[in-house]
Amino acid sequence: MTAPVQPEASRSALALATVAEALDETQGRQLARLLSMSMTTTTPPQRRRQRLGLIIAMLDNNAEIPSSPQYDAEHGQRALRGEEWPARRSITPDAFPTWLAAVKAAMHIWHGRHRGISDSKRPNWPNEPYTEAEFTDAFQRCHAFLQDWPTPREYATWAELVRKHAHIRGLSNPRLPTAKQIRSHGGFPTLLDTARRVT
Repeated sequence: MTAPVQPEASRSALALATVAEALDETQGRQLARLLSMSMTTTTPPQRRRQRLGLIIAMLDNNAEIPSSPQYDAEHGQRALRGEEWPARRSITPDAFPTWLAAVKAAMHIWHGRHRGISDSKRPNWPNEPYTEAEFTDAFQRCHAFLQDWPTPREYATWAELVRKHAHIRGLSNPRLPTAKQIRSHGGFPTLLDTARRVT
């Protein structure tokens, strides 16, 4: 009669017990420590997803990409409910140089979960000319997100993230002028200065 086949976990436990019996107390403790480290070690991609987890959750639940004050508020509310999420200081500057870079990284992960959305589901966004008030509003919205006035590169990155988020969520046109439209209406410095004065 053949012996029953042992589950993989049982065979592994038996092998570890056999090894442990051959070791002295000090060696046994060292083996236990190494096994503990191997079971708790996460890969860099896993650590990145864990660090950005709350930003990703907010992208799922919010109509806009989260600013750092919005993250702090959400983090505080969830902490009151007993949830544990990384504090903002562990995201930036510890892991990312800026909040914009952190949200961009989170958006990359979040967008990967929604790759099935095709361009046929893109909302119908009319290409109407922008008013001066809309240029001002776009710069002020970017300022509220960054907590500072943007450079042209920062504005372009932020606007791209907002548009992508709106596309995936099926939201209405965010009405954010492109770099070309900004150049044709006086240029970035001029329009940014107007937005500063209105504030």
